[in-house]
Amino acid sequence: MNGTAFNGQIVIEKPKTLQEKPDAVIMDYKILIMDGIVATFEILNIINRSRIISATADEDLKEKALEIGGFSFVCKPFNFEEMLALRKNTLKDK
Repeated sequence: MNGTAFNGQIVIEKPKTLQEKPDAVIMDYKILIMDGIVATFEILNIINRSRIISATADEDLKEKALEIGGFSFVCKPFNFEEMLALRKNTLKDK
């Protein structure tokens, strides 16, 4: 399943409506309505098996993102191949 959400509220509401829950979510920090840290926390409360990859230009958020249950972190800018490898690694044992 692939999908896009343009604000934090949609990010946390979308999985509730899906029959097949996402195994991984790529989460930006700077999203509308709520930041990516709050949205990550909320998603993990809904789908505790989902793996969240935090993607942001602010490396200072890495510790916080991983502390609340994020699976991985990538600092922007990143290249496409780097993201594909990270996504593949994230889903490897799913």
